[in-house]
Amino acid sequence: MLNRTAKHQVRRHLGQVARLVILIANHGGEEIELVHELRTEIRRANRALRVFSEWLPQHQADRIGKRLAAIRRNAGKVRDLDMLLPSLLSFAELIPSQIMTQFRVIIRDQRVGAMHSLKKACVGLLKRQFDRDIRLLSRRVIWRGKAKPPKLTTFLSQRIAPLALRFFAEFEFMGIEPQQVHDVRILGRRLRYELDLFQKALDGPEFRLIGMNLAEIQERLGQVHDRWTVLQFLHEFSGESRSLPASLLQKFPDLEAIINQELIQAFQESLENVARVKLGLEKWTHDRNAVG
Repeated sequence: MLNRTAKHQVRRHLGQVARLVILIANHGGEEIELVHELRTEIRRANRALRVFSEWLPQHQADRIGKRLAAIRRNAGKVRDLDMLLPSLLSFAELIPSQIMTQFRVIIRDQRVGAMHSLKKACVGLLKRQFDRDIRLLSRRVIWRGKAKPPKLTTFLSQRIAPLALRFFAEFEFMGIEPQQVHDVRILGRRLRYELDLFQKALDGPEFRLIGMNLAEIQERLGQVHDRWTVLQFLHEFSGESRSLPASLLQKFPDLEAIINQELIQAFQESLENVARVKLGLEKWTHDRNAVG
């Protein structure tokens, strides 16, 4: 079971990355969702490489992982700019229209530059025969451990339980600092993506429910993160010898207060989601022990 799962998921996600890299290299990435899909698939591919590392030739997997990281950084810059303007517009009542027009031009120009870098990186990746390397790696997915491969339930318990416990603890003690929220989002995403790798083997109502609740938590905290990028942009803008109206500078504390209140609300709304994730994992553990 694990051998088939490892082979299927590594091929699936690396294949999706290759497809998107080719699309962006040949046609650009003006479609916002195309860049978002690339970044998401790279994250999922990285999870597959990490989770199934004992099935992969280390040198090849590490090389592909490094190349994926470089592309993800470029895609991340584009995606951040794509989300910045809508977040800025949500504060339109606090930002004078002439300043907002200036922001639009700056963001547009920055995105053009970031998109150029992403496309150049994708072209360079294909020139180094990235798609061929992915095909070769996908063919070499086989258990490489000294002992017999673990059973699916044992393997899942060893990976999922510690990750889930860490996520619950980090969420419970999450403060209002951007880095703390970011760390919780990363843990939640890892948990969700690792569970997704085993969706066929674990197909059932409790696991679909866990995935849905983790996605809702991610969405809420992600919206708060996007709002924080507005403050970061404004601070950087005002610190680059550019002038912002004193009236807008005076509103920075108000913006921070609004975002912090939104974070508190997102935390409270996510408590029920976290409880459902816990319940689903506990039910799966109970059922597994009963069968065992």
